[in-house]
Amino acid sequence: MNLWLMAVVLFLSVAAQPPTYCRNETTCESCISTPFCGWCSGNIRRLNGTWLDRKCFRQVDYGNEELCFDVISLDTCHRGYTCNPHTGRCDEALPGDGDTLEHCMGTCNCSGQPYCQKFSCQGGMDDEFVCGVDELSGSTSLATCENSCGTSAATPIPQPGNCTPP
Repeated sequence: MNLWLMAVVLFLSVAAQPPTYCRNETTCESCISTPFCGWCSGNIRRLNGTWLDRKCFRQVDYGNEELCFDVISLDTCHRGYTCNPHTGRCDEALPGDGDTLEHCMGTCNCSGQPYCQKFSCQGGMDDEFVCGVDELSGSTSLATCENSCGTSAATPIPQPGNCTPP
């Protein structure tokens, strides 16, 4: 079987999945063991700004319809960080849980820290947007950044032969 035919079969198998594909998985391990699924250690946000009460997503939806501002696991359940309220520090979480280190730092004992109001939306590869600490041009809190990041920044993926609209 040539590579082109394999790619077409793979695309059709993902595209043919019902809309609930991946969405019923409730643990990181069960999610990443399901073909073409990924796990977000926090809730998923749609590009329209609404939050979903689930963590498992179809990989083809990521960046096109849905975003994760926490730790993404595709092949292994990665560890994030959680705030230890007794120490005010970010400790490692269980696999598949926790936040990115920057997000944890932005919420854990943040009063008086120089980076607390220094978040900005940063675009990455494949329309992956994250709110990260930006000491130079960041000017908002983590919560404000997450409510607007990626909402109007993502553009539709062009079909072969078409141009992405402005």
